[in-house]
Parts: sequence; C-alpha cells; structure tokens
Amino acid sequence: MGDFDEPSHEPTATQLNSAGGGGGRTKVETRELAAAADALVGIRSQLRKKDNEADDSTRAAGPRINKAGGWQTPHGLTAFANRWNQQVKHLHDRLEGISEKLHRNKVQYTEREEQETANHKKIQQDFG
Repeated sequence: MGDFDEPSHEPTATQLNSAGGGGGRTKVETRELAAAADALVGIRSQLRKKDNEADDSTRAAGPRINKAGGWQTPHGLTAFANRWNQQVKHLHDRLEGISEKLHRNKVQYTEREEQETANHKKIQQDFG
C-alpha cells in the first residue's frame, strides 16, 4: 500500500460548539439549506453545459488531427474524453446527492419546527 492507502489511526472528533461560546442551541436556517441546495442544482446544470462543450470540441479535434494519417493522437483524445466523462459524471452525481440531502434536511427541519410549534401551542392551551 502507498502512503495514501495507509489507514489513519489518529482519533477524530466532532465538536459542535467549536464556533465559540460554551455550547448552546444550534439554529438551522432552512432558507439557507434551500439556497445551498438550489445553488448546487445550478452548478450541476453549468457543469453539464460546460462538459458538453468540451466533449464536442475534443471529439471534433480527433478527425482533424488525423487528416495527415497514422497519428495515435485521436485515440488518446478518445481515451481522455472517456475518462473525463467518467469523472464529470462522478462529480455530477456527488453534487446531486448533496443537493438532495440538503433539500431533504430543509423539509425535515421545517416539519419538525412546525410540529414543535403545534406542540407548544397545545401545551399553552392546555395549561394556560
């Protein structure tokens, strides 16, 4: 195994109150979750558009280069384009997954907040 394949044995931890102060409540802004998810949708769209432009240019270059005949460059360009497409698809899928999770979290936080508000109102009605 290479250096990057070696497992890390360093302890890891998450500290929710690391932004300062001694703990307290976490405030989730559902508008910000939705905005971030929507921004990722836009990035994915731009990624797809730019990728298609690059694909068209790369695929068109092969035959033009090979007009002289016997060059291996067109095959290399095809291999490069195929690998590039795999990587772009992977990135696109990752962005899509993150966007979906942000949207889902926004819905879940909104539903939970509405539920808590309803519970609070019921307690106020019951106990004045």
